[in-house]
Amino acid sequence: SRITFPLVSPDSSFSPAAAATPAPPMAGAPDPLQPLPPDPVTVRAIKDCYREPGPIKGNVKLEPCDDDVVLDFDHTTMMFQKCTCQVGTFKLTRFIKKGLASSKDWALNYHFVSALRHPAAMQVENFFHSECVVVSEVNGSFDKWLGTMETAELFDEGDMRPILRKMVNQLAGLVQSIIAWQKCPQDLSMEDLYIKLLPGGIPKLQVLILKVQNCSIIAEEQAWKNVREIVKEWFEQHDVAPSSASEDFISCIGVLTKNTQALLEDHPDEWDNMKKGAFLMETYSYSRQVSRRVNTSGLRWPVEADGVTTPSLLSDLIRHGEKHAMYDKAFASDYVRLLRNSYKHFKDLPEHIKQKLGGNTDGLIQQVEKWSPRIWHILYVALHMT
Repeated sequence: SRITFPLVSPDSSFSPAAAATPAPPMAGAPDPLQPLPPDPVTVRAIKDCYREPGPIKGNVKLEPCDDDVVLDFDHTTMMFQKCTCQVGTFKLTRFIKKGLASSKDWALNYHFVSALRHPAAMQVENFFHSECVVVSEVNGSFDKWLGTMETAELFDEGDMRPILRKMVNQLAGLVQSIIAWQKCPQDLSMEDLYIKLLPGGIPKLQVLILKVQNCSIIAEEQAWKNVREIVKEWFEQHDVAPSSASEDFISCIGVLTKNTQALLEDHPDEWDNMKKGAFLMETYSYSRQVSRRVNTSGLRWPVEADGVTTPSLLSDLIRHGEKHAMYDKAFASDYVRLLRNSYKHFKDLPEHIKQKLGGNTDGLIQQVEKWSPRIWHILYVALHMT
């Protein structure tokens, strides 16, 4: 006979569509209610729930699928059991996974993670005990998916192709959304990443968040560090050395902490010359605080190989620019201001300077990148970091 056991859940009327994003905790508010302790029948059933899930209390029940073994992308067995979860008249394919055995904090974790809604988050829909959680379906682990892909499909000479770049942005966006509720994902690693294949075989990143902790400076820094380490592992698994642009991009994770996903999506390593020029034009509005960041950023006025001599073309720009303004080589912000004014008034530059720059502003942008290869990243971080 099939084992029956009640669902130990804070919400006996659970519906997958009914859960909402958790509200920020209010000062002085009591902790969420602990779920009722499991009765002896449930305790005995936990040992067999992987083999024999059955009817659950109320209008929710689990039934094992005929093909209940879940295979990864490399055809190894995953630590999931596939089942059919029936909620009222709706039948959905779901997975059962071991959760946090003997965790004193699991009830509080559950209240948060079950209400978490983000495109990159696997849905935690219910639990029998801290050892067994019901989660949304995926097609395999991220690690094994990464291993089945050709390097050329994922990387281009040290840079991530859009398929991976998008996943980085989604992962950072998920962590940002959790931190916005004064929580931090705990011990986030590659093992928490999965892939859901959409129609057409398009891979979608899914992250299983089971452990969270209250936000603190240390916890938040560690969460972002874990994200950076995960992304570095992607390069290492395919034996790809990140380009300097990729290293700059990865270093932004956890530094640009406001609107993280949007700022990563717009990182300057993918800008064209027109966007770089427009960004340079905006520098006139930089605050003193941003100027101080630029001056302490490592950006310097360019010099020749001797470490002293100013490049002749830059000297020409300075001489022309000083007809209208003064520039101090002790401050990198003045270097940026000179470049901005030269770009804005390019048509007014002497003909011999314009000829050396190819006759257009694209030539100026290219010359700036020869003088200062990391200038766009440095200015971007100085402007947007909090």
